[in-house]
Amino acid sequence: MGGDGWFTLALSTTIIVFTAGVTISWMGYRVLRQARLAPARCDADIELVLIPCMRLLAGKPNPDFRLRLERAHHLHQQTGCRLLLMGGVTGSETISEADAGKQFLVAQGIAPSALILEDGSRNTLENLRNSREQLRHGNIRRYALASNRYHLARCQALANGLGLYPALCAAEDHFMAAPSGWPRLLLEAFYLHWYHTGKWWSRLSRSRHSLSRIS
Repeated sequence: MGGDGWFTLALSTTIIVFTAGVTISWMGYRVLRQARLAPARCDADIELVLIPCMRLLAGKPNPDFRLRLERAHHLHQQTGCRLLLMGGVTGSETISEADAGKQFLVAQGIAPSALILEDGSRNTLENLRNSREQLRHGNIRRYALASNRYHLARCQALANGLGLYPALCAAEDHFMAAPSGWPRLLLEAFYLHWYHTGKWWSRLSRSRHSLSRIS
């Protein structure tokens, strides 16, 4: 993460403690609201769908990643849009997340020509920053982002910080308020809090290095 990352992580945690959890509760509300209200479909004129990838399981998409891919498959069938898979090699894997996603979608009948791979990123922020170049080079104006409901609030914040404004599309048909899903929502609230803390600190300190990473 580098020194900036560790510092903002500590700062974010300190703010949560000193506000008695008020700030992270607000982030939790934002994550939950987006998870509940996000649509599971996109407009017919969408040209490209961005799919943030996830850590693999033995070289294969994990269950949440498969939900993203299945949604992308459905959107492609509906609109004929192209799909941008984002994610590099992580952990001990020998295949990139994007390439694993491609293999899954090709096995579902999608032509390789409909798929674009961005396989140099290792997290959601890098996914989106690298995809920004793809959007600019392709002069793409109408695009969407498909991900799990719990992930959409953070995706939106990160994308907006980079000057991207995708339509959001949920991987799951409906929001399920099962107790097993709450830890994931809480973790996303923490990540979102950390991001906004880093963004605020970067602007306050006028750190060009930090600002260049998130904007």
